[in-house]
Amino acid sequence: MHSPTLPHAARAVPNPADHPMLQDIDGAQNLVALFLKRADEKGDAPFLGHKTGGQWVTQSWRSAAEQVCLVAEALRGALPAHVSAATARLEAEWQEAAVTASLESEAGRAPFEIEALEMPLERSFAGLPLRLRVDRLDRTEAGVVVIDYKTGITSTGHWRGARPEAPQLPLYSVLAGAGVAAVAFAEVRAAGARFRAVGEAAAGLPGMTAAERFELTEDGEK
Repeated sequence: MHSPTLPHAARAVPNPADHPMLQDIDGAQNLVALFLKRADEKGDAPFLGHKTGGQWVTQSWRSAAEQVCLVAEALRGALPAHVSAATARLEAEWQEAAVTASLESEAGRAPFEIEALEMPLERSFAGLPLRLRVDRLDRTEAGVVVIDYKTGITSTGHWRGARPEAPQLPLYSVLAGAGVAAVAFAEVRAAGARFRAVGEAAAGLPGMTAAERFELTEDGEK
């Protein structure tokens, strides 16, 4: 005999707090412990993916967890002897919060793919030989976005004037050649992450100033 179908209003509504994943989060000591537990469960299943040369490359949960452990071990060994365990924990918490904020900021962007990381760039500019390293290049529908990571507060105003305070990104964009659609500081801070960018709207960076509206000098002259 089949049980009668209850009206919608009378059906039992599952409690979201009963979901196993949420219970794991509530019971985890911290985000790293939760990640390592999940990596142990998922093993060689895909964790991250990105395009390189038009082909998708994936990294497994196990491989990502191994890299996290190696970085953690390296940081532990790199701390000066006078740094206490409490200070080390605070630093780890800061890094965790900063990385989480950065990932949330990236999630709000239009579709993109990472084209290069820590890319060496050797050029001659005004007769001077330059050896540079670009933090990151992204490929978007509008073109290339040149990104420079910063852990402090930034301002696009540092790109203004005949002697700009922070000439790296404008210089990178000139030396990178044609196809640059935007340049951006990527602030990575525990208090929140954001982009400070100038470029084409189609580059899809939140909070970006349109290139045609960006004043190159303090007196308003374009």
